[in-house]
Amino acid sequence: MHIIASNGRYLTAESGGGLNGDPARGPARDDALIADRTAEDLAALGDAWQQFTIVDNPDGTVALQIGPWFVTAERGGGKYVSTDRDVNEAWQRFAAIEIGDGIGFRCSDGTHYLRVRTDRDRPVVDASGTAEMGAAITFITDPPLPPPVRPIAALRAEGVTLRNASSGDRVSLCGYDMFTALRIEIDDPSGARLQPLLDESRTYGFNLWRVFGQASRTENGYYDLRPTEPGYYQALDRLAKRLTANGIYLLQTCYADNQVIKSGIDHWTRTADVLRPYQEGVFLSGGNEWQKNGFDPAGLPNPHLKWWSRGSSVGDAKPPAPNGATFVEFHPRRDYPKALDDTVASATYIQYTYGFNQPLIIDEPPRMGEDGSAEVYANPTICWQFARHYASQCAGAVFHARPGQKGVLMTPGSTTAQCAQMWVAAWEGVGIA
Repeated sequence: MHIIASNGRYLTAESGGGLNGDPARGPARDDALIADRTAEDLAALGDAWQQFTIVDNPDGTVALQIGPWFVTAERGGGKYVSTDRDVNEAWQRFAAIEIGDGIGFRCSDGTHYLRVRTDRDRPVVDASGTAEMGAAITFITDPPLPPPVRPIAALRAEGVTLRNASSGDRVSLCGYDMFTALRIEIDDPSGARLQPLLDESRTYGFNLWRVFGQASRTENGYYDLRPTEPGYYQALDRLAKRLTANGIYLLQTCYADNQVIKSGIDHWTRTADVLRPYQEGVFLSGGNEWQKNGFDPAGLPNPHLKWWSRGSSVGDAKPPAPNGATFVEFHPRRDYPKALDDTVASATYIQYTYGFNQPLIIDEPPRMGEDGSAEVYANPTICWQFARHYASQCAGAVFHARPGQKGVLMTPGSTTAQCAQMWVAAWEGVGIA
């Protein structure tokens, strides 16, 4: 995310980080951290040096990360700032203090703040600020800091309804497709690449990720993922742990593009074994569009998980019979307005005509926003209508959009971002003007 300083300029780690700001440690620069870039600069030159990750620490503090580096208030605050540490310890931790409309980053010494210097030739940032300096020490994140993590709640089924196991309240999961999350986890075990995406989902209000367990570039056009890769199941374990720690349920789609990859039943059973310790926060899906994806939903054995499904069918075809599964998935049609009619009709039909009495998750509605399934799905109001029906009729539904498919952040203010905001607003019961 971007951080805007009190002077209206973007916080920048020169050279993308890796710079020492303390002369006592050797050659130093006073502009390791600086606030002098405009929106026009970012548009012309890119924003890699402005893309910070706000890391939530267990002690309630935050760390500012840029690539592998952490912003450091040398000696806990008072003067110098560096960006060349790859550890997240005391000097890298800040208390995020609300000051007016912004945030003050208070150093670990409890007294000093990050400060934009206005008495220098350039607006460098050091750790000499104090609370009395007011607006001179405030920063605004773009998008805002994500809200605190809401812990995963244990769920129970009551027929087609999900309920919070403790309170008894009805639950409908507000999902987002993050197909490539496991690919990213394998490529970057540190979690640095995934954290901005987790922050984004928490900021918008998504509490479920649909993740693909396989992928073939020949089918999707942009990435591969195979269970035979070294470290695959270890990465799956990390991903489940990372998501549940961020208050996000995992809908793990076991088989995708299996007509190319041809994984056997052992992939299903090994996936279940890995996910079992996290099963309060995990929904294991047999796979995506089984008729074209080379797996037999009826042949999947009971994985002995709390929540599991035999996957979804193609288009709006009848889902695989549960046959012991504890939830059902549905892959709707795309053609508007019939697709909107089906947001109510399909749930009713699946329950009363097919007799399925399990919670229903809509795993892949029409793609919304820019490059959607049709032009109409770039209309945020239409997205709200779909979401409002799903939220009231189903145990959950997944917001389907290009950024999530490709594992990249939504552009703030874009059509897709507006659609995402309206989708979540529908889940939160917020109406439209």
